[in-house]
Amino acid sequence: MPEAGEDVVEPDDAADAPDTPEEPSSYECTSDEACKDSGKGEVCELAKHRCVPCLPAAPANDVCEAGMYCAPSGQNYKCVPGCKFDSECSGDASTMYCNIPESGTQTRSCLGCKSDEDCAVGQICDICVTGQDCDAGAWTTACIPGCREADEAGPGRPCDQLSDYQDCCGTKCVSLIADVDNCGQCGKKCTTDPATATPVCNIANCEIECNAMGLGDCNLNLADGCEVDTKSDKNNCNGCGNKCPANQTCVSSVCQ
Repeated sequence: MPEAGEDVVEPDDAADAPDTPEEPSSYECTSDEACKDSGKGEVCELAKHRCVPCLPAAPANDVCEAGMYCAPSGQNYKCVPGCKFDSECSGDASTMYCNIPESGTQTRSCLGCKSDEDCAVGQICDICVTGQDCDAGAWTTACIPGCREADEAGPGRPCDQLSDYQDCCGTKCVSLIADVDNCGQCGKKCTTDPATATPVCNIANCEIECNAMGLGDCNLNLADGCEVDTKSDKNNCNGCGNKCPANQTCVSSVCQ
């Protein structure tokens, strides 16, 4: 018993009671269900146990309407104009893919391509790539002419993916066995007199085709085309080298 004059200390039952953790008052939610009537948003940010309008980088929780996506806004998040998925883009050649930049101040937008693999062989994707300043320059975000050789580094895909006879000449894939501007090698152009003949590249060799029946390339000079009219030339009547007798002429391809 306490002696006279000493204070009596009552036992603290609460101190002996087992610990019962209380949920901090800052916890607003542990699931989206708790946020439905919060007035702050319908998505629960579990990392902070707070209700927010949306969450970025989480497709299931990006509740923004089509044409909008979730982006940071100060200490919170908000829906801003831009696409979330490719399916929100129109699907035509210029706006097939949703661009989701890893960094920079670009907004999400629908593009014609996101990489060279989105373009046909002989084209490259005109878009900012790693190592470039993506906030500078005018990127068309479309497939534009471009290529490379199989043993070269750089943008684009090798032209030999089209066929064994395709090569990269400048910014386009060409067939060196059939292209009149690159016949046999890049830059070798087949030419002739356009009034009488048309140049062709046949198995990497320049040749010509006469523009009309009765014309002939009798001197085998591609430059002057089909220089002879075999319908009336007595030295090449109805064909190169077919001479009429001395006392005859060539009329309508016939010696008479």
